[in-house]
Amino acid sequence: MINITYLPGNDPFHAAFRMFVLFPDDNAPSCQHETARILDFYVCFPVLMSEFKAPKTLVKSHNALKRRYLPNTYQVTPKPAIMFHRMRAAHSAASSSLQSFGFFDREAFLDGFVLRTRKELPERIFEAVEDHRRENAELVAFLDELKAVSLYGPNGQKPLQTGEGATRHALQ
Repeated sequence: MINITYLPGNDPFHAAFRMFVLFPDDNAPSCQHETARILDFYVCFPVLMSEFKAPKTLVKSHNALKRRYLPNTYQVTPKPAIMFHRMRAAHSAASSSLQSFGFFDREAFLDGFVLRTRKELPERIFEAVEDHRRENAELVAFLDELKAVSLYGPNGQKPLQTGEGATRHALQ
């Protein structure tokens, strides 16, 4: 018997869409590439917000998200750390593609940051992104605030003393 399962986390086209959700235009603040990967994970799997440990400054909005995105008994949710690791390939493919098409700044990426350019999205993609952002306004606002949190340090998403795969707030 063959089982075919689609997970949006493994789809580079869906990853590109999620990057536009996080960075809809050139007014979107930039962030470190690793932070963008973490934020992308929660755009893809908002139901896993319940396993996210938010910085103290964002606890109130985080609690509201946990109440909104409740697990569905029929939904298969992957182990967060494993899925985050597996999403790297799709995220890298999407990032490279979006840079080559001029939607994201290549120089910023080489410096470790994700920065949206002024290039406008095609109308259908723009509308789909805006619809998703409207339907998930609380999540988008929370993730926009999280962009400003340093990756390292006392409230950071990764502790300084551990390796690349370890995260403090994001994927425990």
